[in-house]
Amino acid sequence: MKKHWMFLGALALVGCGQVEEQKSSSKIVNGSITESGTAVALHTVALTQSGRPYCTGVLVDEDLVLTAAHCVEGTSRATVSFGLGVDGTPVDEITGQTVAHPDFDAGSIGRVQVGSDIGMILLDEDAPSFMEPVAIATANEYQEGDTVTLAGYGLLGYSGWWIFKSPIQNDGNRLRQTQTSISDITGDLITFDTPNNGTNSSCRGDSGGPMYISNGNSVRLIGVTSYGPGQCDQGSGVYTSVPFHLDWIADNS
Repeated sequence: MKKHWMFLGALALVGCGQVEEQKSSSKIVNGSITESGTAVALHTVALTQSGRPYCTGVLVDEDLVLTAAHCVEGTSRATVSFGLGVDGTPVDEITGQTVAHPDFDAGSIGRVQVGSDIGMILLDEDAPSFMEPVAIATANEYQEGDTVTLAGYGLLGYSGWWIFKSPIQNDGNRLRQTQTSISDITGDLITFDTPNNGTNSSCRGDSGGPMYISNGNSVRLIGVTSYGPGQCDQGSGVYTSVPFHLDWIADNS
């Protein structure tokens, strides 16, 4: 049976760089709500339109957010929401200039493994003080089999049967997280397999969101969400390696 793959965040474009209203109310499948003050809450952000998330991102410097290329490709500006969906945390919004990796090719999805799905948002001002940039891991800090944390603002999954499944919306735009393990590292692609009959995964709206690895009491960033199977909870999910693209990030930020 042919697998139908999809990018995990939908950004529909209409003329002159305007963003069409998102089709999903862009969560992490079978994840838990992220608590205020935790490392995940301090580093993870939402890309929003009219206050609604359509992709996820991660703060890596006071004025720099990383996300997926397909979340920002074809646009020149984006709005980043800080503290969204985290109880006890204020919400702030800052806009910024978008940059997508020039080697990313959305048209190759389903035909070949898609690489270079990484982009950035250069914020017009520093992120609010209640947020903190996350450190980026080095390539020798993680390997296949390691447990990692995924976070995002996407769908909670799908319900129903076969082609009649319908999306489970993320009511309240809550930030959620879950854990899984790395199954493969090839080039700039980091893959995880959904265990336990399709639990613990990322889903539509989580695109650009972080894959963290624990480092004592803190976390380090190793990847951003790229794509996965259409139903989110069946098959493998793919993240773009951030350490692989450190030179490109430095040259363009």
